[in-house]
Amino acid sequence: TSKPSIINLTRQIDGRSIVLEVNGAQSPGDGVNPGTSLVNLVNLQFGNEQSIKPISYSITPLEVEHGMTYFYLVKALTLNSSDYAKFFRANQSPAAFVGKKYYLVIGLGVDLDKTVTPARYFDERQSVKLQEGATKQAPMEIDESLRKSGLTGMVRVRVEIGPDGHVTLANIAYSTLPEANVQAVAAARQWEFPASLFATDKNPITGFISFNVAAAGR
Repeated sequence: TSKPSIINLTRQIDGRSIVLEVNGAQSPGDGVNPGTSLVNLVNLQFGNEQSIKPISYSITPLEVEHGMTYFYLVKALTLNSSDYAKFFRANQSPAAFVGKKYYLVIGLGVDLDKTVTPARYFDERQSVKLQEGATKQAPMEIDESLRKSGLTGMVRVRVEIGPDGHVTLANIAYSTLPEANVQAVAAARQWEFPASLFATDKNPITGFISFNVAAAGR
């Protein structure tokens, strides 16, 4: 489109935010068929402080194709433990991240065709009942090191459920605890659902399974 897409990656209480701006345009392509170019900007914005201009950390042009996923590292943006906790790990103590440097990696999946909603799609609210009605609920295994770290959060896994009630596909939809992403996907793949869900409609169901990691003792 003629307007950029703005993705607010994270926002602070003081109004500061890290924003991804995606600009798309038609390119010459191979000289016969036109192509698509994306120009991506990662900026630090200062909320309502209009007098302070945004800081741009990267301007990355990409020539893209349908069905591909592109990754790139924002080399100019390095976060210490304190900034990482403030921007990306809300309610977590910076002490859990001391001794490391953190970088931002952008991943862009390109779909140049109109995205079609699955025939049977359960949104996050509908998935609560879907999850409660599962005939087999496999718990997420938590590594001992993660338990000792004191980190908490939630991982939401997007799943596709086949007519036999088994999960056929699982991937991360949203996570505030990336340390548990692999375990969450592994657990979701083991869930099973009642055949009654497919009594009148054999189309696969797309929905969500959520896992929560609470503080020790809760």
